[in-house]
Amino acid sequence: MLTPDQRSFGVEIECIVPGHTPTQVAAAIAADGIACRFEGYNHRVSNSWKIVTDASVHGAGHAMEVVSPPLHSNNGHEQVAKVCATLQRLGAMVNRSCGLHVHVGANEISTASMRKLAAMYMENENVLDSWLPTSRRASNNTYCASVATNTNVQRLQIATNATQIAQAINNGSRFVKLNFASFWKYGTIEFRHHSGTVDARKIKMWVMACQRMVCTADAEQATPITLATTQRPQGYGKSARRLRTIYDLLARPEGCTRQDVATALGRSTMPPLNRILANAGFTYRENTRRRVARYTLEATPTTQANTATNESFMARLQMTEEETTFWVERVALLRSAQTRNQVAA
Repeated sequence: MLTPDQRSFGVEIECIVPGHTPTQVAAAIAADGIACRFEGYNHRVSNSWKIVTDASVHGAGHAMEVVSPPLHSNNGHEQVAKVCATLQRLGAMVNRSCGLHVHVGANEISTASMRKLAAMYMENENVLDSWLPTSRRASNNTYCASVATNTNVQRLQIATNATQIAQAINNGSRFVKLNFASFWKYGTIEFRHHSGTVDARKIKMWVMACQRMVCTADAEQATPITLATTQRPQGYGKSARRLRTIYDLLARPEGCTRQDVATALGRSTMPPLNRILANAGFTYRENTRRRVARYTLEATPTTQANTATNESFMARLQMTEEETTFWVERVALLRSAQTRNQVAA
């Protein structure tokens, strides 16, 4: 079993550089000793650093994404530090449209480990949110949606590969805080949660946290997932039978439509499904991106998730004193900034 610092990692640094084109930035990074080139828009794995375009990043200057090759241990962090130093010298900046994406090597871990990692993220997403600005919390950002509120736990628990795990989280969209869709293409798990930064220390601490999460999940893979969805209704009578039928349709991996419910209940008209689900207390998700709205059961974190704390999570990840101090100070700084903003408003 690999230790955290033995796991490969890669970073994608989204930023805006006023007065310098991507080609010029790549040349500056190369001149400072790190092989780098501008490649336009692509998702190919490279053996050197590259700069690509990114339509999701916008601001006053040239928007770009600075992407590393697979990196390892201290040498990898040293490369990140050199690249960040060049970016800062060129005046690179970030705003809310920017993110930091980290890929962690996961070729050798089991499906059980990946399921455990997804459950761990759900259990501790409130803690991870506290490490980051408000713009990256919950589902406040289109490109890093919540795992806790967009996961079908039943689908997660029966998943037999990374693709099925990805499908259980926001129906396979890669725009989630923890993205398993990258596994089959790159052999990695992508962490998209962090806000944009060109600060090498912030990047290092987040990379190490992501590596620790993967390793902890691998070590805990045999532990049952302790998350639950809405309980299947019990009882007798016409109303109870109807709710059990609806529940079973919602619990399917593909969920159900209003027409599916009408057919199963033998109705000729569409039922008021939202009202029925709300009255029954079902935790559900309505996907309206399709031509016909589809409903699925939604995850509800257990008591363990609701009581997760910064201290308990860092201890679980076996963080060093340096890492613990960094994140404690980070949480305090963000809380202080939030309080100041509230007072100013």
